[in-house]
Amino acid sequence: SIDARVEEIRKLIVKGSLHPRVREAALGVLTKKCGDHWCQIEKGYDAEVDALFWSLRDPKSPLAMRYVRDHVTVDQFHGADKLLILKTGDCDDGSVLLGAMLRSVGYPVKLRIMQAKGADSWSHIYLLCGTPPTNPTRWKALDWSVESAVPGWQAPGAEECAKTGKPAGMTMKIKDYNVT
Repeated sequence: SIDARVEEIRKLIVKGSLHPRVREAALGVLTKKCGDHWCQIEKGYDAEVDALFWSLRDPKSPLAMRYVRDHVTVDQFHGADKLLILKTGDCDDGSVLLGAMLRSVGYPVKLRIMQAKGADSWSHIYLLCGTPPTNPTRWKALDWSVESAVPGWQAPGAEECAKTGKPAGMTMKIKDYNVT
């Protein structure tokens, strides 16, 4: 079932967020220096979230992941520590690694699944990250697996569908899961 698959992804994010290599990778991004200053200002929440997103999406980053589909008949899941080595995966893999990195440095995350128009089942998963980290007032979409996406981008109609529960744009259904 979709709930069981999302639960497996949620568990991988929680476990990965406690892995020392995952935290080390996230801290490496956030403690990078630009001259005599930090590249990301301390407590610059949006900038930190964006920097972690780009550390996986930018091909020049040492943490960059390349999108590759799963096996033709099996939905495969990998732990965040393994993804740091593989540097490849699909939408759920990027959600696992980015979600684990974000949680390892104090950011709450949710998983959002969607069913696109023309798809007969749930077809995509990505993250929502809460800012500020304590008592979030806003949730930023982080869809790592779309090549042209930037932090905050979602499929057309996704936000409206999430609010109304009705199809919008290219989005038929949305369901959010807390990662606790």
